[in-house]
Amino acid sequence: MVSENLKIREMEDDEKPRVLRIARETIPFFYYLFTRYNLYSSDPIILVALKDDEIVGASIFDTIEQGPRKIGQIDYIFVDSSVQGEGVGSRLFERTEEFLISLDVDEIFSDVEGYNSPSWKIHEQRGYSRLRLSEQIKLWRYRTPLIWLLTFYFLALGHNLLWKGLTIEKPDRRTNFFEPIAIVLIIAMIGTLGINGFSTFSLWVLAILLLNILVYEGSSWITGKKLGYKPKFRSWENGITISLIIGFFGGFIPVYGSTYLSEKGFNHHKNPEVMGKMTGMSILAGLLLTTGFMIASQLTNIQILGTAAIISLIFYIFQSILIFAPFGVLKGRQLYRWSPKIWFIFMAAGIALTTILFIQ
Repeated sequence: MVSENLKIREMEDDEKPRVLRIARETIPFFYYLFTRYNLYSSDPIILVALKDDEIVGASIFDTIEQGPRKIGQIDYIFVDSSVQGEGVGSRLFERTEEFLISLDVDEIFSDVEGYNSPSWKIHEQRGYSRLRLSEQIKLWRYRTPLIWLLTFYFLALGHNLLWKGLTIEKPDRRTNFFEPIAIVLIIAMIGTLGINGFSTFSLWVLAILLLNILVYEGSSWITGKKLGYKPKFRSWENGITISLIIGFFGGFIPVYGSTYLSEKGFNHHKNPEVMGKMTGMSILAGLLLTTGFMIASQLTNIQILGTAAIISLIFYIFQSILIFAPFGVLKGRQLYRWSPKIWFIFMAAGIALTTILFIQ
């Protein structure tokens, strides 16, 4: 319940250090750096929430002029841990939206991390919905890359855009089923280019990439269903774009999306056991797949099996070992939150497999 003595007003210059302290304590360090940059290197609008005259939360937002339209962008809303659960974040969000409306914006969007269930809930309660890549292109057209650049969205792995139109309507979307599949196929094809180079294209490599995606997301989805939930795959358009850029230079990183639980009221952060079991089974399946390819490549002279072992190991390293931002949105972080010991076992297995591969 929101405290009656909560006040919200614009931040004063000498209050920046306190706002930054709250940000440092409540959001990942990688995103804290962007918050610090916004406060000192740009000129955003900042509202602060005060309880008993002490700052306990803040909202950072701005407007973007794009052609004839003005867009409102909510950068960050964070609340001190001592008052989390009291509705401070909801009040800050409400006042932020009112402030942007007073500036005559035509639309408002915010990029929200997929596991941040409370933030998704607040947005959805106020009429926001996910703006998928096809909808972004229909809405912003050629300005889409510029908006990503201005808002640093291209670096926000694991985040999706939640959007609300004020003077414009959301574009029609007729690709509900096929868009995620098409995006996964695109990232897989880019991966084959990164691994083989542009001079060759291997359907075998494409098949191996798709197999890895199906193993990781399929295992996670099946486990979620077994636990009685409704899992749902969400693609990351920014991750796919980063993979495309890296693919042009002959590289490859598997940051395509993840499987989430879509029940109303489900809080990913408050249910680490559920997410830990889902991601743990997913990582275990990936470990078995990688180990299988490595053993098969040693027992036979089939060259593609060696390539399959390398690709699968790259998937495994990203999904299990990398747990800090910007890769903290991958499966390893969720497993670590539930059981650091189990995560350590999987990490050790990944290091062992990498060592074996290099020795060979």
